[in-house]
Amino acid sequence: MPSDEMETFIYFNEGDDAHFDLEEDNHPEKPARTRRILKTLKESGVLEKCIEKNSERVATDEEIRMVHTKKMLDHLKKTETMKDEELMEEAKKEFNSIFLTRDTLKVARKAIGAVLEVTPETFALMTYQLSSLASGRVITVLEGGYNLTSISNSALAVCEVLQNRAMLRRLRDEKEQFATKPIKLESSSIKTIREVCALQQKYWSILKGFQVTPSTVGLNIEQESVEMSDQSSSGSSSAPPPSYQDLELMSMGPAHAVVPLSECPHLDQVQPLPLTGIDASTTCSDCKIGAEVWTCLTCYQYNCGRFVNEHALMHHLSSSHPMALSMADLSVWCYPCEAYVHNQILIPAKSSAHQSKFGEQMPS
Repeated sequence: MPSDEMETFIYFNEGDDAHFDLEEDNHPEKPARTRRILKTLKESGVLEKCIEKNSERVATDEEIRMVHTKKMLDHLKKTETMKDEELMEEAKKEFNSIFLTRDTLKVARKAIGAVLEVTPETFALMTYQLSSLASGRVITVLEGGYNLTSISNSALAVCEVLQNRAMLRRLRDEKEQFATKPIKLESSSIKTIREVCALQQKYWSILKGFQVTPSTVGLNIEQESVEMSDQSSSGSSSAPPPSYQDLELMSMGPAHAVVPLSECPHLDQVQPLPLTGIDASTTCSDCKIGAEVWTCLTCYQYNCGRFVNEHALMHHLSSSHPMALSMADLSVWCYPCEAYVHNQILIPAKSSAHQSKFGEQMPS
């Protein structure tokens, strides 16, 4: 399923090169293709950004018989005990442009198993994408089906997407994976944030009267670790500036650029601004937290982001409204496309939010 950072899975069968041409190496089918692809991906640096999955799924006789005849399957089973000479003669006699080894059937079972293993996930992804385009109005129709286990799991995956259960389960798994102990924030950190806000209030009207507490910055931390100093403090931070060595180390890190999409199939679901415009200082309509608030560009409901209480994401899942505008940086996120988007259609909403946030028109 989609996420903030897309994951690319590469399914492959370890040992698939055991199926090869015993007689010559000029056959158009190259069993070494998987190894060569993985080697090229590794050399280019792409593979380290992917998740490799060696498929352990092996197709059963019953699954193979749903497509192939018993005669064909029994014929291949006999090749598992043949000598090399017999295999070459068998390939020439019974098949056209086919080569056989004693491991051919074993490799074929794993290849079929890999396809059966990923089918439910594929159906789930297609359903998610279609749901966003149809504003949630989706009719699923079963047409045919050979593998009872695979088609049952695929139907379950589709229904879970339609009921938002798949995304909710994924969010729960992410929380369990990345869960940490309560954050102990140094009092100097909150003090520094307050000093910055106090200094910037003269330039950004949105900060006037803004109370910097753990909850307003979206943190769930131990309250006793925070020193409640004067909000209007304007002293300088006691933290020393970064050294030359620190700057040098930071510059050695990887650089990333986020380039928004200029086109998106969901732009037609952006609705005209409400008469009241956009209020950039509003809070989440569910939890009333003012940190990381987004407004839906279809119904203009305000909700917090997924690093607070995920109410904006929940709104998308329940309504199928695809796009939201951030009150923090005025970026627009498309949930189904899993990408930032910038298009002329979005300018009215961004301009309204900019006027509310900064008290002036957005630069052209």
